Amino acid sequence: MISEDDESLIVANSEARVFRFKDGKVLPFTVRGRTTPVSDPGPYTFTIYRDASGTLWFGTTNGLLKLPSDDGVKGGWQANTSFDLTSIFDDGRGSLWLGGRTRGLVRYRISDGRVTRYTRREGLFDGFASHILGDEKSKLWISTEDGIYAVSLADLNDFDAGRTRFVSSARYGVADGMKTAEASDAASQPAGCHTSDGKLWFTTKKGIVAVDPMHLTQNALIPPVVVESVIANGVAQPWSGDLQIAPGNTSLEIYYTALSLRIPGRVQFKYQLEGYDRGWVEAGSRRAAYYTKLPPGRYRFHVIAANDDGVWNNDGASVGILLRPRFYQTEPFFFACFVVVSLMAIAVNRLSTRLIRGRADELTRVVEEKTAELRKSQRELELLAHFDPLTALPNRRLFTEEFDRMCARPRDNRFTLLLVDVDKFKVINDTFGHDAGDAFLVAAALRLESAVRSTDRVARLGGDEFGILLPRTHEETGLNKICDRIVNSFSAAVDFKGAKIVASVSVGAAVFPEHGDTQEKLYKCADLALYRAKRQGRNTWQRYSQELPGEELYPKEVC
Repeated sequence: MISEDDESLIVANSEARVFRFKDGKVLPFTVRGRTTPVSDPGPYTFTIYRDASGTLWFGTTNGLLKLPSDDGVKGGWQANTSFDLTSIFDDGRGSLWLGGRTRGLVRYRISDGRVTRYTRREGLFDGFASHILGDEKSKLWISTEDGIYAVSLADLNDFDAGRTRFVSSARYGVADGMKTAEASDAASQPAGCHTSDGKLWFTTKKGIVAVDPMHLTQNALIPPVVVESVIANGVAQPWSGDLQIAPGNTSLEIYYTALSLRIPGRVQFKYQLEGYDRGWVEAGSRRAAYYTKLPPGRYRFHVIAANDDGVWNNDGASVGILLRPRFYQTEPFFFACFVVVSLMAIAVNRLSTRLIRGRADELTRVVEEKTAELRKSQRELELLAHFDPLTALPNRRLFTEEFDRMCARPRDNRFTLLLVDVDKFKVINDTFGHDAGDAFLVAAALRLESAVRSTDRVARLGGDEFGILLPRTHEETGLNKICDRIVNSFSAAVDFKGAKIVASVSVGAAVFPEHGDTQEKLYKCADLALYRAKRQGRNTWQRYSQELPGEELYPKEVC
């Protein structure tokens, strides 16, 4: 592909690269000294178009690329055009018409970048547009794998404005003198051109096709449309006026035709069974409509047709159809069934009411018993969910909820978190057994609750670790007293089956919000203080301070 701008020739080769050819030299492609999205090997370029303003438009495997001549205009890849774009046509009225590996015809409005697609549903085609040209009559000519289509720009604009429901188009193929209706593939560029004599030239799989739009004869005759016959369940139905079909016939075949002597095989049809079809059915050249399992009712079949040049008979032909119901499909039968069912329902209701009343008291009693059991089970579940089954202390979950509530209170409501850990608890389990360890934990819970105030919250956090929340206890004097009582409360031995178990505890303290304004931070500070107490020989307590070291306080031998 070769194009040019104010700087030099622009050359795109088969290796997906774009160059400049200037002063006999092949140079990297730039625009005013700047690289572009196609300067490096990447998307394959099919076509290049330079408009009147100097803007360069590239049709590539990535879609439409805009390289403006004015630095103040935004360029780059254009939205909703990400397909193999092989053809760009400027209609001179503010739109670029795009073709390529996407169904139908694509309009790109230069002013706002809005994209519109036209396919068979709008009256054009569902194939791939290989190349797009325009003629002096304001028509677009599009070559596809199914022939060459011609459509008026005025019809496309009327469709966009809502002034018409369909876009009229004409298709040209083998019947019009072409050796094949299939256009050449996308790699064959350019796939068409407009010469100075007004002719349009397109490449196909079997050579070049020339179109002379100025001397084409137009078939302006509106084709008359006729409904030929209606067949119900395999039997032809005679009619004059609207058609009435006997009950039980639910399958219809409707045959129709349109008179166009020039190229009869290219007559196109659309039909609609009003009362059943939601919209027009594109029938193409097929001259029959088929319906199965139609419910009884009134319908009207309407068919329209277009001749070989796309001139539509929008009035078409129609026939009214009444599918008569069987007796059990009529409204009186439905009403009688409703009355019978209603009477039966009343009788059954009276009988069942007696049985229901007889069981009402029994069901009430059963419900009350089950409700009481459920309430009891609910209370047990709540206890299991919030309290430690061994020590009967609140568990970590309930402790965390209380912690959250205290953190959410005003900042001047300071409190202290204590983390209490039994020193060398593993020795108790290894020496006296796990039952003795459990007994010691129960005793530890009682001692902790006795050492603190009634307003303080003690919880078992897991294993041999306990947590204590001390509201309004942050001054050094008050905190010292409580922590000393906790440590001293473990001086006495715990008696388990005659054995005397002695163990101490270590305590770490951190104050909210002085040492941490979140639960996670406060836990971390209290944990550092706890391990400082462990390092100092256990059986003591420490208050967090910033002078406490960090990770070195967690040696493996400390437990």
